[in-house]
Amino acid sequence: MSLDHLGTRGHDHWNRAAPLSLPDMKWLWVVAFVAPACAVPYNHTAGSTGDEVKPDPPEDLRVSPIPGETKKLLLEWSPPGSWPFPEYFPLKYRIRYAREEGSVTKTIGPYEQTSYTLTGVVPGTLHHIQVAAKDITDSGEFSAWSLPASGMPWMEP
Repeated sequence: MSLDHLGTRGHDHWNRAAPLSLPDMKWLWVVAFVAPACAVPYNHTAGSTGDEVKPDPPEDLRVSPIPGETKKLLLEWSPPGSWPFPEYFPLKYRIRYAREEGSVTKTIGPYEQTSYTLTGVVPGTLHHIQVAAKDITDSGEFSAWSLPASGMPWMEP
């Protein structure tokens, strides 16, 4: 049997698959090669079964005033550098904060983005903030808290 007809009109059912785009190929590579490696947990603790995942703390936490907003702070951070492909294996985050005067620490979240507008803060007061990360599938536990960052809301000149 001749295979010459496979590329001809009416007989091209073998050639109908659309070519993969660059994002499709990247995703295929992640699924085939990276996902199996991600089954290895991070930060094993003594007595763990090996199924728990505990990311490293988020990095580069920044606290900024928002111009014109006296009761808000903009928080921004990065996923831990050790977390593979956060765009494909996202994390969720919780935030804890307190005023400088030794007020009660509040914890909020989880949130899935790497920025958050903290509202209801006390004007003219320094606030101390930290962020922790967890696998978005709820596998394992939250990371240790990030290094603290501090900031004060915008004040009128």
